[in-house]
Amino acid sequence: MDIDQLLDELPEDDSVSTLTLDADIVPSGPCCEKCAAPLSAHESLVCQQCGWYASIGSYVEIDRSWEVATDPELATEADAGPAPSAKLPAWAWILACCIVGVIVESVAVRLITADGGGLRTLWSLSQLFIGFVAFTFCHTLCFLQVMKNEADIKMLDYLLRPIKTWSISFRGMPDRGWVCYVGLSGLTAAAMSLLVIGGIPYERLLDWNVEKKAKFNLMGAILDQAQGNAEDDDKSLEEAVSDFAGQAELDDNKKKKPSKKVRQKVDCIIIGYMTNQAGEIRTLLLAAEHYSKLRYAGNVQVTGLPVEDLQTLTKKLVASQTYKPFVRISIDEATWVKPKHLVRVSYKRRGKQGGLFGAKLEDLLGEVNLGSQ
Repeated sequence: MDIDQLLDELPEDDSVSTLTLDADIVPSGPCCEKCAAPLSAHESLVCQQCGWYASIGSYVEIDRSWEVATDPELATEADAGPAPSAKLPAWAWILACCIVGVIVESVAVRLITADGGGLRTLWSLSQLFIGFVAFTFCHTLCFLQVMKNEADIKMLDYLLRPIKTWSISFRGMPDRGWVCYVGLSGLTAAAMSLLVIGGIPYERLLDWNVEKKAKFNLMGAILDQAQGNAEDDDKSLEEAVSDFAGQAELDDNKKKKPSKKVRQKVDCIIIGYMTNQAGEIRTLLLAAEHYSKLRYAGNVQVTGLPVEDLQTLTKKLVASQTYKPFVRISIDEATWVKPKHLVRVSYKRRGKQGGLFGAKLEDLLGEVNLGSQ
């Protein structure tokens, strides 16, 4: 069959086929003269599709992010971007494993080591030191990096706003992730050392062997006595004893049950001591301030004083012996010392002449320097 026969078989129809466009798809209103995209009222100057700027007869660049931010109605599915994933990134898992590992290690050390043992103390102090150094080093690196990229970071933020520094660093993860891993692991290690492991001897760390100071009025009385301003009060042993007992007599018919009183404390200076048959110091002879004058206050036993402190005090007293008492008093078998060593004693009550009743040694206060005395 040839082409002529095919043409003869076609029906003869003089009608003309036409294509009618639906009225709803015909664009109405202003359109872009380049891409025929419809233009809204605020888009009449620049086409948002192709960027044609009819007024200047040229194309301009369209920033979609800025356009969407100023007018959210222009946002499309493409502008929305991919939906955020609910999965944690790999760097977050690594960071969590580091922190959990430090916590597990700290709990294990707490359970394994003995309470109050040297191993726990050594481990805790070592972990505290290493963790603090690691966190400080990484915090410094983060701060320097943030300060280089951020204009509103100040030097005081290093100490006052550390969270801001680390929050900015986390935005750049996983770049330089090791800084965050090591820094937060060190911070966790230091915290676990203090809160979980324990064993740190705080009483030793805070004991700087700082000797307590004597009260000011006692020092003034000592200086007055050293300068010869005190009264020339030459007493015998019997007179000294009378200070305690002479004015303490009570009528037997008028005795009452004594009420319990709070013991008071006073600072005294050692002017001498007495030893036992073995040559060990057992009694200290004291002087104290009484009405702005330095008076003989009696003696006190050294019982209850730690052996180490007693040995140290003995060496000091032996090295500061003198031939006469600093306060004029006569007591047999007493060894006199220079007024250098201060103590604090408690007592039940005080006599009119300054004698202390029921004196008990409380603490050693150190030494004073009176020049040539």
